[in-house]
Amino acid sequence: MTTAQLPVMTSNKTAVSIYVAQIKKHIGDATRSWRQIADIFAAAADEFGFTSYMMKSLMTQTGFSKSKTSKLISISKSKRLRDHDKTFSATEAWTVLYEVTKLTDDEFEKLIGRLDGDGIVTQSQVNSAKAKAITEVDPYKTVFSIQIDINAIKGGNFCGSDYDELRDLIEKIQNRLNYIRVVESSELDNDTAQFGVELEREFNRAVRKEFVKAKAEYLTYAKDKTLFGPYTKDELNDLMKSKNFEEAFSAIGSDRLDQSRLWEKAEQEVSEKRRKKFIPQMRPND
Repeated sequence: MTTAQLPVMTSNKTAVSIYVAQIKKHIGDATRSWRQIADIFAAAADEFGFTSYMMKSLMTQTGFSKSKTSKLISISKSKRLRDHDKTFSATEAWTVLYEVTKLTDDEFEKLIGRLDGDGIVTQSQVNSAKAKAITEVDPYKTVFSIQIDINAIKGGNFCGSDYDELRDLIEKIQNRLNYIRVVESSELDNDTAQFGVELEREFNRAVRKEFVKAKAEYLTYAKDKTLFGPYTKDELNDLMKSKNFEEAFSAIGSDRLDQSRLWEKAEQEVSEKRRKKFIPQMRPND
C-alpha cells in the first residue's frame, strides 16, 4: 500500500506551514470546482431561462434542487466574489460563499477589514460581520392558504407551467395589495429531488438492458469469449457496477450507449409510472 509522501521536518514551524499550504491547495481545488459548477448553471439559466422545462430537466438529471441551483447562480453572478477572488479562493464551502453574497455592503466591508488576506474564510467569520438583528414579533399571520394536491404534482397533472401561472397570479395580488407576504413551501423542490432519484434509477436500468444486448452481440463474433476487449468478464461487470458506462460499452465496441435517448426514455418511463400511481389518487377540490 502506497502512502502520501510527507514533508521533511526541518523544524516544527516549517512542517506545519507545508501542511497548511497543502490543505489550502486542496480546499482551493474544491472551491474552484463549486465555482465552475455555479458558472455552468448560470450559463444554462441565461440560455434556457431559470423556470424553463430544460432547466428543470438539467437540475433533475444532476440531482440539484431548485433552491441549491439558485444559490449557486447567485455565487456565479456575484461581483464582490469576482473582485475578491483571491480572498475567497480557499473558502471551505460553497454555502459560505453564498452567505457572503447576502451581506450588505457595510457588512461585506466589515468582513474584508477583518480578514488577514491569506486565511480560510469561515462561516463564523461571515456571521460575525453581520449586523446584530433585533428580534421582533412577526405580525404576519396566515389568513388564507393555497394547497395543491400532491398527487397531481407527482402525477404530472400540475406541472411547471401551472406553477408559473399560479406564481404570476399570486404576485399580482402581492403587488396590488399592501401588507401581504407570500411564503413558499419546499414541497415542489422535495418532489423534484425525488423525481431525480427515480429518474437516475430508471436510466441505470435502461443502460443495463442495452448493455446485455451489446454484450450478446459482441459474443456472437468474438473469437476469445473470455475477454471483452482488454477486460475479463468480472472486470467488465465491475465497470458497470461503478457506473463507468462509457468505458464498458467502448470495451466491446458498442454504440448502444446513446445517453440522450436513454435519459429521454427514462424520463418517459418515470413519468408514466407516476401517472399510473398518483393520478387515480387525485381529489378535485369540489
